Amino acid sequence: MPSAWNYIMRHSRPEGNARQAGFTLVEALVALLVMSFGMLALAGFQIAMSRNSDVAKQRSEAVRLAQLKMEDLRSFDGLNSGTFTYETNVVSSTTAETICPAPTCTFPLDSTTNTTFARSWNVYSINPTTGAAVAAAAANLQKWIEVRVNWTDRAGEAQRVTLNSIIARNDPIELKGLVGDAARAKTRYPKNRQINIPYPAVTLSGGNNSAFIPPPGTSIYVFNNETGNVQRSCTPVPFTISALTRIGTSATAIATGHPFLDGDRVTVAGATPAGYNGDFVISSVVTGVSFRYTVLNSLATPASLSSASVRRIVTLSEGLDLSAFGAAITCTDINAYLLSGAVRFKISGSAPDKDNVADASDLPLLLSSAGPIVIDSTATGNGPSSYSCFAQSQKVISASNQAPVDISSVTRSASVVTVTTSGNHGYQMGQRVSISETANFTFIGSFVIDTVPTSTTFTFFQEGAAASTTGGKAALIQRITVEQSISVPGYNSTVSRFIAYTCVVTPNPSLTGANAGSWWGEAKLVTDGSWSFGATSSTYKVCRFSGDYLNDGVVSNTEHPRYYRQVKPDPNYDNSGTIDNQNYVVIKGNDDCPTDVAADPVNGDFVNASTVTHQTGASGTGVELSFKCTNLSCSGANKVLIEPADLAASVPMFK
Repeated sequence: MPSAWNYIMRHSRPEGNARQAGFTLVEALVALLVMSFGMLALAGFQIAMSRNSDVAKQRSEAVRLAQLKMEDLRSFDGLNSGTFTYETNVVSSTTAETICPAPTCTFPLDSTTNTTFARSWNVYSINPTTGAAVAAAAANLQKWIEVRVNWTDRAGEAQRVTLNSIIARNDPIELKGLVGDAARAKTRYPKNRQINIPYPAVTLSGGNNSAFIPPPGTSIYVFNNETGNVQRSCTPVPFTISALTRIGTSATAIATGHPFLDGDRVTVAGATPAGYNGDFVISSVVTGVSFRYTVLNSLATPASLSSASVRRIVTLSEGLDLSAFGAAITCTDINAYLLSGAVRFKISGSAPDKDNVADASDLPLLLSSAGPIVIDSTATGNGPSSYSCFAQSQKVISASNQAPVDISSVTRSASVVTVTTSGNHGYQMGQRVSISETANFTFIGSFVIDTVPTSTTFTFFQEGAAASTTGGKAALIQRITVEQSISVPGYNSTVSRFIAYTCVVTPNPSLTGANAGSWWGEAKLVTDGSWSFGATSSTYKVCRFSGDYLNDGVVSNTEHPRYYRQVKPDPNYDNSGTIDNQNYVVIKGNDDCPTDVAADPVNGDFVNASTVTHQTGASGTGVELSFKCTNLSCSGANKVLIEPADLAASVPMFK
């Protein structure tokens, strides 16, 4: 047997392929170098994160400071009276405020960060003609606000936060209903004005008023944008034509004292032959003496004059200054409210019912041009001191779809705008086009084409100073509302027919107490004499749409009662004394006014087309107060009166 020593030596001897394990010095240095680069990158990342976090905190603080100033500007306690008012204190800063960490800066100009801020703000308005920012006037209906907060971060780089908003000229007193339900805050609507102002009305220069010319187009009414009330009535002044002659196609009219200028549009009336009368554009003037316009060269000369006169045609456009017309128009201050609606006709075919009467499409019977509506206060008393009503038989027509065309240039000279398109526009005289996206926004709007000189040019009339611009789009307006008798080239699909009416009602200034500033009465339609009221198939009756649309158990002035009672502005509600949507339907005299139950949207009934008998003739026989139907039988207990029978009962506008 081998000795123990030999056994140990044999088993402890290293194998021939075995190697010692470990790191060399070079390997260790390389590893240290790689780790050093990683540590340096991590250190740079940490520094960047620290700086970005610092800037983020500073930016959050800057946003907070800008928001505080914006809310501070909104917190005026009155429009022009109080400790911090809209007109006096919502103005631009004169110097920047310095805001820094306490205790260097103290409340309220102390911040919670490690830097110093400079806060400033600019209050401005928009020029309606150029679209440029201008200094805000004290009484602007809206002021544009820009709050800027500047600072320098710890890397020495300039930083800025800017907030923009608009502050409306709303009296804070009128906001009390948001807390106590005593009132509802006035809400701004399209065109930034009271919702009851007719939408076609244009905003006048200054932005505080709007103007509207109802049919037949002889009067201009000026509204207060805040209240919606009519403030002024303006009419073109007639100037007597003492002599009228013609050389070729140029007619010369002598009208002593006239204020007209080249390019003005005027109406001539009262001359013989009739070809001298009509609407014309003045080609040249001798101020205060005479003017010239173009007529046919076959007219007798001199013209025969009995009561010939000339008036300025006023065309309203956004931003218009009525004072620019000078002596051509005269204005009178009034305080009046609007009464408006539509008259439809269901006088042929099947008997009227709740389904077909709301979309009546019969041709309208004509109303009196002298006064389509009368306001009778015989039963109620407290009638208006005066009122003027206008009506226009209208239809909505549509044109075939046509893609917009690109505009190359637009120029305005002597109130005539010439549009040049980049291709064939395909338009005709009398069509309605909209102009959009022009560099000069004063050309934007909808217009009637006067002439089409070429396939790439057309003209229309627009008040305004000489100007030009490039770019934009021209498009044929697809649906328009026009008088029933008008035929517009390219428009051939009649969608609906009706008569729209508007009354400007001035309350009796002698009324006092609860009735001060209000009017009462019953509105009635007046025929043109070609048809009459009665109970036979050859006569007609008037039904009024009348329902408890507010679902409060009564029919108020806004819901079309038989008698309007104490119509006036209510300071507790967002209204101006204006009453709209006072709609009627005329049916055959031997038919019944259709009734309907209250709308039930849950079950798919979205319309209450209920009507009541409103007018059957001079005697008023059969005229009804408003009622509601509890079911379709609508008789006996199912016919519930919801209009006060007591003529002395006062029904406020929204109660």
